[in-house]
Amino acid sequence: MLYTAPINHDYLPATPKECANLLSQNALVQLTESSRLTFDKRYLKAGLEGAFCHFWIRESLAIRLMQILDKLPNNRGLVIFDALRNSATSMAIFEKIKASIALENPEFTPVQLEAKTRQFCAHPTDKSHYAVPPHKSGGAIDLALFDTFSGEVLDYGCDFDDLTQVAATRYFESSQLPKAHSNLYPSIDATRTKVIKDNRRYLFNIMKAHGFVNYSGEWWHYGIGDCIWAQYKNQGEYIYEDIADSHIEISPVNNKK
Repeated sequence: MLYTAPINHDYLPATPKECANLLSQNALVQLTESSRLTFDKRYLKAGLEGAFCHFWIRESLAIRLMQILDKLPNNRGLVIFDALRNSATSMAIFEKIKASIALENPEFTPVQLEAKTRQFCAHPTDKSHYAVPPHKSGGAIDLALFDTFSGEVLDYGCDFDDLTQVAATRYFESSQLPKAHSNLYPSIDATRTKVIKDNRRYLFNIMKAHGFVNYSGEWWHYGIGDCIWAQYKNQGEYIYEDIADSHIEISPVNNKK
């Protein structure tokens, strides 16, 4: 199958059988790194509080990731940036983003700064977005495709955790590009735009074909059985509950004292 179709968040509703399968595959499993499944542990490297040493996801996601690897050509693999995430790490990410925004906007009041930060990152205690934050459910994963020969991540136009509009999954689908983004990313010409578009389409469509739902604001974020999946496929009824804060793992960050 060719995964070249335009990006379209038009997911089919989940069937009772699909939901039952996800429930039966709800165990939390640890991903194992290999030559075609590599890890880029950004939050652990940054020393964020509570960051897990290992990547943990629900079994349903792990099964489908292995299926995707079987479908990819030999020169492609998956790199994982984040999976299960607890409240401590979520709060550390929120505060890191807030600090970055504060540097760029020194005139902001505390109220303005908080509001701006919440535009980019939901506060870990805010239930108005999701009853269970996706990464706390074990049903969400952040990833990209990489070249197994060079080891380089494919070009997606911006990095993981980019805070600009360029991170939106469909950003490069616009017929107005590249002029529309030339001020943000002047190095992205028409030729590179096509490469980026093709890379985003391939990742999106192969993930979609294996049951994953994408968060439209981030090209790298996919999930199954979580609240975002539920919004698109199951009339808001999510499968996986919050499991992150009950998961105990001794890591260099947790045990640094």
